[in-house]
Amino acid sequence: MRLDRVLAEAGLGTRRDARTLIKRGRVSVNGVTVRDPGRHIRPNIDQVAVDGRALETGAEDPVTLMLNKPRGVITATRDAAARTVLDLLPAAVARKVVPAGRLDKDTEGLLILTEDGQLCHRLISPRHAVEKEYWARLDGSVSPSLVEAFAAGVRLDDGYVTLPARLVIERVEQPGEARVVVTEGKYHQIKRMFAAFGLRVTALRRLRIGSLWLDPALAPGEYRPLTGDEIQLLLRNPAAPGVSGPDLGTITAPPSSGTTF
Repeated sequence: MRLDRVLAEAGLGTRRDARTLIKRGRVSVNGVTVRDPGRHIRPNIDQVAVDGRALETGAEDPVTLMLNKPRGVITATRDAAARTVLDLLPAAVARKVVPAGRLDKDTEGLLILTEDGQLCHRLISPRHAVEKEYWARLDGSVSPSLVEAFAAGVRLDDGYVTLPARLVIERVEQPGEARVVVTEGKYHQIKRMFAAFGLRVTALRRLRIGSLWLDPALAPGEYRPLTGDEIQLLLRNPAAPGVSGPDLGTITAPPSSGTTF
């Protein structure tokens, strides 16, 4: 739970009032003055004090989960015809959370599910430009010239020019493989960016949001709660320089049914 929310729920005014107290240096966590209203507080663990007077921090944190979304599941809260990401959760948990952003039906990888509205807004708002990193497999070879083209912004089929994106080529020859880092989420954006150069994406996986990497221990369809430190990684943007992420294992190609996405 955020520090400003802890203060507000303790009856110390509105969230704005709480932020003022924090920025004036009147609030401490575990004996150390803290001036960041977004500091994550662990209920029943961290000791919060205002002007030296201790507060109760026993409220439960909002539920926030990391899901390794499998292909074939849609990112929605309900759908009459298709299986949704919430169908992968126990009913008691699914009632609490919503997806923070979306992945296409045939895209797999890191998806955050949360009941923390402020965190959800922080992750999906274009104003915050949170980085998302993807791995893509393509049906052709990847020209090194695409690195500069992506960095300049790519004109999509509807005329929109994307914000600059980072492209790291992992395999040049067919089938090409690359990682792409974007800070926006237009409809089918990664697929359309490659399509602008005559390439079709045959497999796509999200690896990272902010500085948080997909846990390689999670199989497709599995999930786990995020720790307080991991929530802070979500809010830290971008990833630390030089960090390449964990070994995410082999990413299988989609079924050979001829389906494209």
